[in-house]
Amino acid sequence: MLNTPAFPVRAADKVQNTPDRTEPLPPPSGDVSATNAAALTSDFETFLTLLTAQMRNQDPLNPTESTEFVAQLASFSAVEQQIRSNDTLDSILQALSGGDDLVALAEWIGREVRFASSAPFEGAPLEIETTPIATAETATLVVRNDFGETVRTRPVDTIQRYVVWNGLQDDGTLAAEGDYSFTVEYSTGDEPLGAIDGRVFVPVAEVRMDGGAGVLVAPDGTQMPLSEVTAVREAA
Repeated sequence: MLNTPAFPVRAADKVQNTPDRTEPLPPPSGDVSATNAAALTSDFETFLTLLTAQMRNQDPLNPTESTEFVAQLASFSAVEQQIRSNDTLDSILQALSGGDDLVALAEWIGREVRFASSAPFEGAPLEIETTPIATAETATLVVRNDFGETVRTRPVDTIQRYVVWNGLQDDGTLAAEGDYSFTVEYSTGDEPLGAIDGRVFVPVAEVRMDGGAGVLVAPDGTQMPLSEVTAVREAA
């Protein structure tokens, strides 16, 4: 717990607690990396200013728990890392797609991309990417088959970004081959905080132009905008 010396605080100097930022900045036009870097610097300085003011002006008789400050820093750090990851991925997408030229986009066919979608299970373990919620106390992986039936639920680490499903169902048997979808549900106590759709590697069977933007299409017809793809690799 932080110990703050008691001293008078003017009403004008009081700063209310600021809610954690949980959504990334909207993608700006122009130089995305440079703009995001400038925005991150500005936001981080503002965040530190507010955090310092919050610490300085807290009630000395009822100070804020240090764990709350840690949670705020963790939330901001998660957003910062996501923006940096998006910048790196944007560079990869531009290099692979060559812009919005359909012929260049054809290079995606035959590759696998990570996207919030169902994925075919063929006996080998599947890696699922999620976005942890910093304030969560528990996290549960939920696996559903192609009929929407839940076949597996198991607890996972709340700060784990990548989880693996080895194909086992709740009854201990190996799941049949087919398409499965994944969700990670986060909660604190009995309060649900949100359910994040798991992102898995999906093969690219087709590319299309939609409103001037390139769209990847999975074998089952799922359309995957390039802006929502988080990774790309050669087909296994």
